[in-house]
Amino acid sequence: STQSTGVGGSVFAIGLSFGTNCGYPINPARDLAPRIAAAMLGYDGTFSASNYYFWVPVLGPLIGAVLGVACYTFLIECHHTSDVEVSKTEVKEEIALSSVVIENGASDGENKPGGEDQA
Repeated sequence: STQSTGVGGSVFAIGLSFGTNCGYPINPARDLAPRIAAAMLGYDGTFSASNYYFWVPVLGPLIGAVLGVACYTFLIECHHTSDVEVSKTEVKEEIALSSVVIENGASDGENKPGGEDQA
């Protein structure tokens, strides 16, 4: 669909623009775990390289996710109230219709003569 193509294109664009400089910083687990392993193995500069850049791929996606949720909540979700009201009305109508069907003694939404099912 169009949405999945947009998300894939965004991920691809981030990878193309930042991938060569810092190793595709879109997944914190992909960047942090190798740095921790390298530090445990004794490599120098795993966390201090490039002016302590290690925290950007770790915190960047987390901060971006929180900002994305906030933007969605305040810019899009606030306009969904009419959908909720419609669904409540539809539920009330369904309850009213089902009680009428039960009172008439019909099944499958059809009124049978005598109020009983005929096979």
